Amino acid sequence: MSADVDLLVPEDQIREVEDRLIGRGWFKTQIDPYDDRYYRVWMHEIPPLRHQERGTEIDIHHRLLPRTSHLKSDPAPLFAAALPLAEPRLRVLAPTDMVLHALVHLFLEGDPDEGLRLRDLVDVHDLLCHFAQQPGFWASLVARAHELGFERPLFYGLQHAQRLFATPVPVETLQNLASAAPLWPIRKLMEGLINRALLPGHPDHPSRSTSLARWLIYVRAHWLRMPPILLTRHLWFKAWLRFRGVRKRVDLAQLDLKQQ
Repeated sequence: MSADVDLLVPEDQIREVEDRLIGRGWFKTQIDPYDDRYYRVWMHEIPPLRHQERGTEIDIHHRLLPRTSHLKSDPAPLFAAALPLAEPRLRVLAPTDMVLHALVHLFLEGDPDEGLRLRDLVDVHDLLCHFAQQPGFWASLVARAHELGFERPLFYGLQHAQRLFATPVPVETLQNLASAAPLWPIRKLMEGLINRALLPGHPDHPSRSTSLARWLIYVRAHWLRMPPILLTRHLWFKAWLRFRGVRKRVDLAQLDLKQQ
């Protein structure tokens, strides 16, 4: 079972790909016009499409991070290094880019329901163990992280994969990433937050400290995804839309009572 399918296509082909999918049984999900514009102007993907029979969702991305992200998000190197499949029109990310994509998704996800999850770190561990069999993989991984500006997610990913799964990361790789480590106080704070947020909570006894850790990581992700002014404006407008929606529901409920 797969929740969704992700495609990465050049930005200038987004409209063509979207139209072709709509012509073959996919339809646009109903979202607020503001959210639709937010996706298309600021984000790294367009609103998801859903198949009318299977219900599967497909996400069409044109980069790994939003345009507004503090980190680099130029997708050109990803397309240049992509590897062809048996179907000549399709390619997959290069091994180093697969790992870095998984880490960016893990540590910089802005969706509160799709934040730090242990299963995503398991994916990273499996990718590292699989691709480590290729000669020169570790050196190329660090070099690629420097090129794409993803040194910090790689640093956190290797640190916690080692801690939880004893992932066999070469000492030289860790030494080459030493410069990507944050200052000691921030490093200790992030270690504590990630340790709390990664592990699943108890369904009957939720932990307030775990909820706080996940919320702080969620805020951090948004801080890195958007400039402060744009983020403040976006959150304020979303809150206003939510408040307006509540008021509308209240008014409709009162109208129903009067009619009864």
